[in-house]
Amino acid sequence: MSNLSDFVPSGDGGGVGSRYVSEVHNATSGQTVFDLSNSYTLGYSSLVVCINGAEQAPKSSAYAETNTKRVTLSEGVNAGDEVVFRILQTLEE
Repeated sequence: MSNLSDFVPSGDGGGVGSRYVSEVHNATSGQTVFDLSNSYTLGYSSLVVCINGAEQAPKSSAYAETNTKRVTLSEGVNAGDEVVFRILQTLEE
């Protein structure tokens, strides 16, 4: 797993911004449960899930936000599939 980060500044110059932290996981055969290093806010569109580059629709049946650090896919993936989790985090100065 690797982590990548992209800063997204706020538009008002008020010192608050956000960043996306990406976690890259290489799946095992049939894997559905992924435990994340970074937490996210449940139900607030702060999580983007991509499988082999294909973004999964939020609030769809493709995955469930199990808790703030775990995601469960509805179907198992293949061994070696790349599953990327982009997590939106708010930053304050």
